[in-house]
Amino acid sequence: NDVFMNDSKIVNQVLSTSRQQNSGRGGDINIGGENLEIYGGDVLDPTNSTSLLIRTRGEGNGEGGNININIVDRILLEETTIEGRTQNGGDIGNISIHSTNGNIILRESNLSHTSTEFADGNVGPLSITSTNGSIEFINGAISLDSNGNGNAGTFSTRTDEGNILFDNYDILNRTFQKGNGSDILIQANNGEISFLRDSNVFAVTSGSGTGGNIEVIADGDILVDSSRLSARPDSTGLAGDILVESNQGNIIFSNDVTLSTFVIGEGDTGDATIRAKLGNISLENGVFSTDAFGNGNAGKLVLEANNGGISLSNFFVNNTTFRAGEGGDIFFVSPHGSISLDDSTVITVNRKSGNGGVIDFRAGNQINLENSRLLSSSSSELQETIDTQINGDGGNIRLQASLILIEEESRLDSSTLGSGLGGNI
Repeated sequence: NDVFMNDSKIVNQVLSTSRQQNSGRGGDINIGGENLEIYGGDVLDPTNSTSLLIRTRGEGNGEGGNININIVDRILLEETTIEGRTQNGGDIGNISIHSTNGNIILRESNLSHTSTEFADGNVGPLSITSTNGSIEFINGAISLDSNGNGNAGTFSTRTDEGNILFDNYDILNRTFQKGNGSDILIQANNGEISFLRDSNVFAVTSGSGTGGNIEVIADGDILVDSSRLSARPDSTGLAGDILVESNQGNIIFSNDVTLSTFVIGEGDTGDATIRAKLGNISLENGVFSTDAFGNGNAGKLVLEANNGGISLSNFFVNNTTFRAGEGGDIFFVSPHGSISLDDSTVITVNRKSGNGGVIDFRAGNQINLENSRLLSSSSSELQETIDTQINGDGGNIRLQASLILIEEESRLDSSTLGSGLGGNI
């Protein structure tokens, strides 16, 4: 059966559709109204850390129902758990939270969309959108997990006239068997996006499936502070791509931040791109990497500021393959600005039989390297002796600008300490 509610305030309640143990479809949960506030309190369901539970699930071959929250103005979820689950062959329904004219705030709240270990059903999409307001995720997590053979669901959040904030909040899209990961899409039209205080966005496959992509797109500034964005398979699958793009603002990474796509098994690594169409890109104290730990190829790393500059300070850009794959290429592009590296390292290295990748810097004004290293090699950056088992060629390094300054013990290296050929500078 379906559940319909039209309340402005819900306190200490459990909303759950009937469990489907055969082939029937689980009912939907629909909540509407002008404003919505949902609070937890004392524990009503001992299996959950917070008391308020909104749940729809299927336990047989039937599909789980949908959860739809559609409110005209403000939505506040505090200490709230929303759960969709399938335990067998049926798919999970959708979870949709939408405000037409107000803000959406998730505080101390967790959303879970999960299939169990032996389930073949797919996990449905989860979307949180506001047409004319901002969205805040504070102290909690959203997880879309396929523990069986089905695919994980897509997570999307979008504002058309507001900002999106992640404050100590995790977005997790994971598969653990044969299923494919799905995409994570975060978009602020006419607004800014911020990741603060150890927020994480992970698209992970631990089985044979393909990892999902991560896209973060805003018209305004994008700030990533003390947080991580990562797309990776832990087994034989392919890694997804990562795109961080600002149409009109700046992109700022700071304070122990990581953006990475890597492969532990045999698949190829995805590409990672940071693009500012009008503003600047500033990376300080962190890591930007695509690594292939098996026989797969490393992906491409791109920093692109179409009308602004690119600056790195105490930052490590790493594109490494550890076995037979090819080292990935690294591109820094600033056609109307400058590229500046201070106490930073950019490397594309193959540590065995593949070739090193290309490092290509192109600036309309100047390139300034201060106490920094560019390394495109077919050997370890720490290697000091010849190793004939390393037979790949070193990659090429290309710098092109009106003015190039290389100073304060900076280093450009396209050598190989194996049997291959050194690259060009």
